[in-house]
Amino acid sequence: ARVTLPELTDALEHGRFELWLQPAEPLHDLGRGRRYEALLRLVREDGTRVEAGEFLALAERADLLARLDAWALESL
Repeated sequence: ARVTLPELTDALEHGRFELWLQPAEPLHDLGRGRRYEALLRLVREDGTRVEAGEFLALAERADLLARLDAWALESL
């Protein structure tokens, strides 16, 4: 189901997001140490997780990206 603006703002108000780390290494540089990229997930009230691609455009249109950034930085 699509993420709605009320669901997104509620998730922000209640901190229902997770950061996941995914190993990221260029093929030409394998073995030179681990690198990771952080992936943002919205956690719905029923516990299902929604990938960022499903809600970032909505967050941008609603001018909520700065709040998402702040949440992510505070979570590190």
